[in-house]
Amino acid sequence: MVRAGAIDHIVRLARERTGGFRLHFVEVNEADQQAGGVRFRAVRVEHDPFLDCYGYLIECAGRVAGYSGDTRLCDGLRAIAAGSDVLVLECNQRHGESPLHMSLDGVHTLRREFPHLPLVLTHRGPDVDGDGMANVLVPSDLETLLL
Repeated sequence: MVRAGAIDHIVRLARERTGGFRLHFVEVNEADQQAGGVRFRAVRVEHDPFLDCYGYLIECAGRVAGYSGDTRLCDGLRAIAAGSDVLVLECNQRHGESPLHMSLDGVHTLRREFPHLPLVLTHRGPDVDGDGMANVLVPSDLETLLL
């Protein structure tokens, strides 16, 4: 498995280019945790078999936002959806099944399983839209949403 330390070279480059910045890691452990004023819980998802991959439940102002991270449809993603008031969900392709990413077909499955959960599609492939599904937002790059 690749661990967070594998990004040391990226952190080193960022520090060199910015003249340094303060960076604090919180290693996730699938329990309720806090970083600064943010409460969160990591949930293991299925993305790459050689990486430890997580989605997150993030608590803010009494609400919980779910974030899928890169994943395919799996039990971890369903647990994130079940614990969320809104789910930010990657959707990389329109049809088919990928071992690494969600497809719009998988989003339809989640919509049937969680019919009232607002979904926000991110990390979208060029052919991905909301496909007419209710309560599915497809923001533009850098768009700010109030959820």
